Amino acid sequence: RDAIAQLPPKSREPLELRLVDELTYEEIAMALSIPIGTVRSRLHNAVKQLKHRLEKGGRTDETEHA
Repeated sequence: RDAIAQLPPKSREPLELRLVDELTYEEIAMALSIPIGTVRSRLHNAVKQLKHRLEKGGRTDETEHA
């Protein structure tokens, strides 16, 4: 949850709509007023960012330099 909360809003919003609200890609596109291709792209990027963060142990750039 912390890793998701740290995502930029453009990545976090569609991911939360998909995971929490269980919306389809089409419903997410309508809810955010964006094309379905953009939904796919943002979800792909969100998962990629989450994977990267979790592989680093959930650390952010700020905690790495602290």
